Amino acid sequence: MATVGFDWPGPKEVLAKVREELSELEAAFAARPRRRAALAWEIGDLFFALANLARHLDLDPDRLVAAANRRFTIRFHKVEQLARTRRIDMRSAGLALLDRLWDEAKKIVAAEL
Repeated sequence: MATVGFDWPGPKEVLAKVREELSELEAAFAARPRRRAALAWEIGDLFFALANLARHLDLDPDRLVAAANRRFTIRFHKVEQLARTRRIDMRSAGLALLDRLWDEAKKIVAAEL
């Protein structure tokens, strides 16, 4: 499509499209009854807009997703390690405590890079 001029002029305009797609997803999420097909449609559109933003920034969207998955795995293992060290049972810890451990794990992992 870009080869025939059907493309945004730059990343700023693509970012506006990402915001638009996120707004449409929020509307689909708020709708009652909530329709699974509408959510899937809007999430797909948001993914597509994000992939285009990556392309406009000369980034490979597939690599970005793979790297995000790796970071998540590393951070989660760090959360598990922190919980073990502090003798915290993750199954009964509650979301607030796990979220604090997650924030701590993110900082530790970032410092290790």
